[in-house]
Amino acid sequence: MASLPDQFFTWAALGTLAGASGATFIVTNTLRSAFDWSPKWLGLVVAQGICIGGAVALDKQGSDYVIAVLNGCLVYLSAVGISSTTGGVSPTAVARGGAIRPSEKRFFSSWF
Repeated sequence: MASLPDQFFTWAALGTLAGASGATFIVTNTLRSAFDWSPKWLGLVVAQGICIGGAVALDKQGSDYVIAVLNGCLVYLSAVGISSTTGGVSPTAVARGGAIRPSEKRFFSSWF
């Protein structure tokens, strides 16, 4: 029988587009859910933190930080894609013509 991994996210996984995008999506939705924050820029801050933080941790130099910022933008847009794909409207909102009430906020809701 297969055992559960010790860690679901690893440093190696965060170094991939899928891992960094997934982490951005999860952290941003958690912050939105826990603190009722909905700024559009929150995901960008998280993505940049992951990518620039990775560059700092790997002791990168000069122009590597420009690449880290560009990677942060790519990670953010990938996470926005995940958010848009999973952020459907609830069935009760559809019955009302698509209007979402604040009480219907879900973990998987669009960032926009």
